[in-house]
Amino acid sequence: MTTQSVKSSGDNGSSARAMTGDVFWPPQDVVRQANVPDWEALARRAAKDLPGFWEEQARELEWYGAWTSVLDESQKPFYKWFTGARVNIIHNCLDRYQNTATRNKTALIWEGENGDARELSYATLHREVSRFGNVLKKLGVVKGDRVTIYMGRVPEIIVAMLACAKIGAIHSVVYPDTLPDRGAFGCRPPHGCQCKHDRRARPLVPRPDGRSGNQR
Repeated sequence: MTTQSVKSSGDNGSSARAMTGDVFWPPQDVVRQANVPDWEALARRAAKDLPGFWEEQARELEWYGAWTSVLDESQKPFYKWFTGARVNIIHNCLDRYQNTATRNKTALIWEGENGDARELSYATLHREVSRFGNVLKKLGVVKGDRVTIYMGRVPEIIVAMLACAKIGAIHSVVYPDTLPDRGAFGCRPPHGCQCKHDRRARPLVPRPDGRSGNQR
């Protein structure tokens, strides 16, 4: 391995950093289209006024209720950000785009181990997340409940996680291929499968085709 001093294209040659091995910087046309073309400059701006910086970023989201304070430092070291505000992150990930051209753009690209591929648009992902969120609510899941997701890395796991966040539930992901004890789960009506190691979890979400791997 060799160490070389390189200049970041995002720095416009203003700084040099030592890196080990081969370094490949993105082309300038990619840098110009990036959300953060100059990371160092952004970090310096944030360091000068951290609350002001994050308030500026927060205004790019859609909120149900505005904050009364950006940063509450009254109980250090237990800081509170955006006190009094109300927001749903899934609304900002999916819902807000449903009346725009973005709804037809690709939100998720998945490739399976056996060569299968699927693409989900923002509109399709929004529909599936909303549908599964309603399924969870019908099973009795409410805000603050924990849902165990027992599934391989397939598109449905993304849908399940986003659906949990949409209705305010907490999700706990278990990948079947890494689970040493396959008998850790049992099925019990009316809430489907139950995680025996986590009695506080509500329904367990298994893979729709019953298999555990990453192929579909």
